[in-house]
Amino acid sequence: MFVQIEREHGLLRDENNLLFCLEHHGPLTAKSVSDVLGRPKNSISRAVENLLQRRLIRRDLVQSDRRHALLSLQPEGRELIALTTALFKARQDEMLRCLSAVERVALDAILTKLMADAAPWLRTG
Repeated sequence: MFVQIEREHGLLRDENNLLFCLEHHGPLTAKSVSDVLGRPKNSISRAVENLLQRRLIRRDLVQSDRRHALLSLQPEGRELIALTTALFKARQDEMLRCLSAVERVALDAILTKLMADAAPWLRTG
C-alpha cells in the first residue's frame, strides 16, 4: 500500500501516517506525533518539513509556551489523507471479505481487547 501511495501521491510512509494521526487526533506537537506513532523524532521531523513544504500541514506556535508548536492539517492535507484512507479501507474490505458478519464482530472484539492492554508492548526504546 505505501509503495502505491508514494507512487501515486508522493507521500512517504511517515508522511502518510503523520497526516492520518492529525486527522484522527487533531492538532498535536511533533513530539506527540512521535509518541503516538512510535517513530523516532528525527523521522517525524523530516516528515513534518516535507509536509510543510507541500502545504499539507501547518505549524502554529502555542501561545502559552512559544517553545512548542502545534501541527494541524491544511485543507489539501485533509483531502489527501481522505484519498489514502480510502485505499486502506478498500484493502481492509478485501482482506476481510472471507469473514462472516459474526466473525468480523469477534475479530473486532479481540483486537479492541488487545489494544486496550497494549501499553506494555507498545513502549518504544
